[in-house]
Amino acid sequence: MFLQRPRRIGRALVLLFAAITTAALIGSGPAVAGPIRQPSLPTVPVPDPHQSGVKWFQPSGHTLRDTFLTYWANYGGLAQFGYPITEEFTELNSATQKPQTVQYFERARFEKHPENAGSKYEVLLGLLGRDFHSPDPPVAAAANPSSQYFSETGHNVGRAVYDYWMAHGGLFVNGYPISEALEEVNLINGKPYTVQYFQRTRYELHPENTGTPYEILLGLLGTQAARQKGYFADSGSPLVTP
Repeated sequence: MFLQRPRRIGRALVLLFAAITTAALIGSGPAVAGPIRQPSLPTVPVPDPHQSGVKWFQPSGHTLRDTFLTYWANYGGLAQFGYPITEEFTELNSATQKPQTVQYFERARFEKHPENAGSKYEVLLGLLGRDFHSPDPPVAAAANPSSQYFSETGHNVGRAVYDYWMAHGGLFVNGYPISEALEEVNLINGKPYTVQYFQRTRYELHPENTGTPYEILLGLLGTQAARQKGYFADSGSPLVTP
């Protein structure tokens, strides 16, 4: 009888050790996923870095530098593209599924193309016009001799819009027209405008600015795209330019 007690104690110890080992193994498995700390949104304003070659914009709280600053200044600046509404950051290109350095402006998205380094194509506008408006079917050339017909996409551009297109980078900056002139409500301010879509931009006619350089403006597609991608802390946006 006295010999059986140590055996029972030994068996109990073995079972206890096995239980402890099993619990340890279970505990070492994958933990329940907790909330992941998200990085700051690219639209969050930054302080003026006071760096040479860096331009900081107080109204939006964002900087502009290097090749993006050069492109912005060369092809129309504030009147053309608006203020930067993000810093430079890496975004997945939906077409190539590759990471790309971009920066959002009120009226455009700048993209870096390192494969074109050293050429004027190192920076290009994103294809926001095409993203927000699928290309319309081609139409015949208009009888109006003052309009310009683009056989490449089959669309007509009126003289005022064509002159603006030519003066602000032409095909290189804006791309080809992908629609005729049409009436559309601006989703940012809720106002109706006569607009025309190009591959990279949307032109808007602003009759309230007749006789000024702002009679034609690029639509706020950069703001629309950033809002659509959830880059703002809420459903609103830091709209700077009216």
